[in-house]
Amino acid sequence: MIESVNRFERPRSLVDEVVRVITERILHGELAPGTRLREEHLAREFGISRPPIRESFRILQRDGLIDVTPHKGVHVKTFTLDEIVDIYACRQALEGLAKRLVAERISLQTLRELQDILAQMEAAALEGDSEQYARLNIAFHQTEAAASRNESLQNLLRTLATRIRLLRTISVAAPGRLVESLALHHQLVAAYAARDGQRAEQVSHQLMEAAVRALVAHFERNGTYQPAPHPRSASGLSS
Repeated sequence: MIESVNRFERPRSLVDEVVRVITERILHGELAPGTRLREEHLAREFGISRPPIRESFRILQRDGLIDVTPHKGVHVKTFTLDEIVDIYACRQALEGLAKRLVAERISLQTLRELQDILAQMEAAALEGDSEQYARLNIAFHQTEAAASRNESLQNLLRTLATRIRLLRTISVAAPGRLVESLALHHQLVAAYAARDGQRAEQVSHQLMEAAVRALVAHFERNGTYQPAPHPRSASGLSS
């Protein structure tokens, strides 16, 4: 299994690096929903001043990963089941349109790129490596989105990207999910090869519905959407 890359490194942009580290910790379950994030603790851990921490909080709030509440502080966002379903309802509408456009506009080169990524996804599924599968799944859908050649649509999908990344990591880890997801991705690539936009949209809806079923089951079983904690724990972040 690929480990989270969450060691702080001093980059050109301190804000970008703080966002990257906190995002990875949330995505890998090292920061549980509801965990309080303190400016002073993060500034001391990273060896930087507090303004870049404050700016990173604004970006993380925009991405839907934290809540900033007056007089209560900053906490890792706790999604309700209704919010999860709403996120996927938006994604289903956007992804359906995107896949229809991809089927109409995809180049032979991009089709081959998707086939190559799909082969890697299959290898990950055979190994039962849900984390690697999720990473490849992200690459697959990023390649798709670019192939739609619709910048406005791509921008809308980006507004959901980080939240979807978090929820996708959980959904593909559900029992039997890798096999189901892989089969649907094979159908999707076949639809692209046939230039069948209607079929691509139908498969997209099936993918979204399967993901929601897995997330609902996970939520009902665990009482939360939180992924399993990564072996490497974060320190100095919570109260």
